[in-house]
Amino acid sequence: MLRVVATDGGLVPAPWDTERLRIAPGERYDVMFVAAGDPGDRLTFWNDPYERGHGTGADEPMVLATVIFEGDAPLTGRTLPEAFPAIEALPVTAPDFQLELDEAYQGGDLVFTINGKTWPNVPDLAVPLGSIRTLEISNVSDKDHPFHQHGFFFQARSSAGASPLIWKDTVIVRSGSKLELVSRYDELGHWMYQCHILEHAEGGMMGAMLLSALVAFLILAWDRLTGVGPGERREIGVLKAVGWRTGD
Repeated sequence: MLRVVATDGGLVPAPWDTERLRIAPGERYDVMFVAAGDPGDRLTFWNDPYERGHGTGADEPMVLATVIFEGDAPLTGRTLPEAFPAIEALPVTAPDFQLELDEAYQGGDLVFTINGKTWPNVPDLAVPLGSIRTLEISNVSDKDHPFHQHGFFFQARSSAGASPLIWKDTVIVRSGSKLELVSRYDELGHWMYQCHILEHAEGGMMGAMLLSALVAFLILAWDRLTGVGPGERREIGVLKAVGWRTGD
């Protein structure tokens, strides 16, 4: 039995036990276990395929690692952690941006799209520096896609039920499913997001977020001038109104 103690976003408040972990490209998990056995025993870790679409679950399992127990006396006084510090839940808001993941044939080639477009034609998402924003990710394609966000961790929330409150930067968006990812955006830059199956990113499933102090200033000025509140306006429309290039 494995005890999950951390993910790609750090320690989890409530570690959990499992015999299997579904790990996508780009995801990370820290696990601990008690090595119980007799000298000479072997403990094998397997890499099992899973069906993520298009017949990908037909591969044979592969040995990932083998642990061999030595004849030394067992260590004593070792226990697995039961808890770590709590995580502050970010505010639940309506989605600020909606991204639809899909696939299509263009010119005879299979491409992977975001809102019907492929990189570099996916418009930038303009995000005010220091803001908390919610991305709604819908996967309408026939394959699962591990969504990876550069530069920022998020808290994932699923409409299918309660999700553990943990920090992540990569999460599997199953075919036909929808997730909401909530992040605090507090670093300037042009930050990429993508499917972390690299051939999917190369095939077009990639975009970027633009964070700048100018974006925050323009949106604040727009709100002051128009009296429109944050829940009533769309950032990308504000930037178009002042002539900012968003890639659209």
